[in-house]
Amino acid sequence: MIELPFYIKSIIYGLILSDGYIGFASKSNLNARLSFKQSFDRLPYVLAVFNILSHYCSSLPISLIGKQNNIITHGVQF
Repeated sequence: MIELPFYIKSIIYGLILSDGYIGFASKSNLNARLSFKQSFDRLPYVLAVFNILSHYCSSLPISLIGKQNNIITHGVQF
């Protein structure tokens, strides 16, 4: 088990309280994962957060395209 520094825990708590969420890949998987998604307009913020947490991430940020109220939306998630 990894002991996270206080400032990393603070960032993760803040993400969970805002736009982040914790989920499981499957019912049989016991490891939780943290996801964070923002609109493409906030790319600098997402990359800054990713830069801090990248040591603990298993993949790079990905671009997303969605549809909300018949409007095409673009986002970034890691």
